[in-house]
Amino acid sequence: MRQSRFFIQLSEEEENAFFLSCLNNRKVRGILVLSDETVLSRYREVSRSVNIKQLYLINHGDLLKESRKISRGYPLIGAITDSIIDQIRRSQIDLSQFDTVIAPLNGKDDESHLNDVSFIISHMLNTQSIFIIGSQALEVPDHPLIKTSAVLKKSAILDKENHVAKIPENMINAMDELVKKTRSDNEPEKLSEYRKVFKKCVPFGFRGWVTAFLLKEYLSKDKSLKMPQLKNGITLFIGIGKNRKVYPKDLIHLFINTGKIERGHIGEIRILDNYAFVTIEKKSADRAIENLNGINYRGRNLTVNYAKQK
Repeated sequence: MRQSRFFIQLSEEEENAFFLSCLNNRKVRGILVLSDETVLSRYREVSRSVNIKQLYLINHGDLLKESRKISRGYPLIGAITDSIIDQIRRSQIDLSQFDTVIAPLNGKDDESHLNDVSFIISHMLNTQSIFIIGSQALEVPDHPLIKTSAVLKKSAILDKENHVAKIPENMINAMDELVKKTRSDNEPEKLSEYRKVFKKCVPFGFRGWVTAFLLKEYLSKDKSLKMPQLKNGITLFIGIGKNRKVYPKDLIHLFINTGKIERGHIGEIRILDNYAFVTIEKKSADRAIENLNGINYRGRNLTVNYAKQK
């Protein structure tokens, strides 16, 4: 089977994003990551956000125990090259399940590392993609594994997977706020208890998903997106919704900047697939309709009028 070999120079952040894009690629059957302990530890942290069965052999240990672990069938294995080579020499490892190899370089003994990677690849029958990753400051090593490789532009793989996307500002602010609150918490003992419970009750491979769910719940209660309850509020119909990627903060900005409505006069916002409802002060309703109805917004003429009362 023909192998596609690529050498890519990425920053650490781009490398993490590239690795996640490989994990999320459903066409990939199995990934073998070969590097040193420092890089593998970072990859292990990154891969925790993905709910797949994974194994990292970082501390070179008992070969028999390692072979038993490997035989259980992991779609993702990260290991120092010595561990895999010892398993190969003892015929204790089956590499047929892996079709993708990722070999990050660290600038130290890269030639020796690439020789080890070449040896491992020579014992893999189904390898389709081989990615050699170096830092942006690293000179391209002079090695046959790279000489015969096509140099792949980083944007070609990252953009293809659409993994590097702009993170919404409210999510960034929320995460920054959570980090600050965690660092300044006055009850670290209680946090430690919660952490132990979390680790005990949530399966290892599912912790990233639970964390994402908790963040989603936190954002849904974000006070910055909740407007005050209005005593004399009236609901307006807005002819645009989630299908145009409209969020509450977008409508808030629209009503303030174009509708000329004071922030304190904007209340509850509900966004559905094709339309939305915004509650504003009754005395500001006519002005909002006059300023917003019929304007071009997100590529269409906006409909704004009084919502029908049920």
